[in-house]
Amino acid sequence: MVLPKGTKYVSKECMAFLNDYWDTFGSEKGQRVLNDMKIKYCDSCFHGNPYRMAFLNGQRQVVLEIEEVLEMRNYDIQVEED
Repeated sequence: MVLPKGTKYVSKECMAFLNDYWDTFGSEKGQRVLNDMKIKYCDSCFHGNPYRMAFLNGQRQVVLEIEEVLEMRNYDIQVEED
């Protein structure tokens, strides 16, 4: 069977987790918080000190992970059968 482009199969627990993210960051308050995080943590990660650069990249990665979960709203998400 060929799946439509963008179809994702997830467990019930994962679907609950996704809904939590979507509810939290899909709200007006959540969007304000996410936008603030983008301003604070998504600037350049380059730094002369490699440890500081790794730290900055870690902060940026958190925001990117949240955005990736939010982007999953555009996929056809199916809950796996037990």
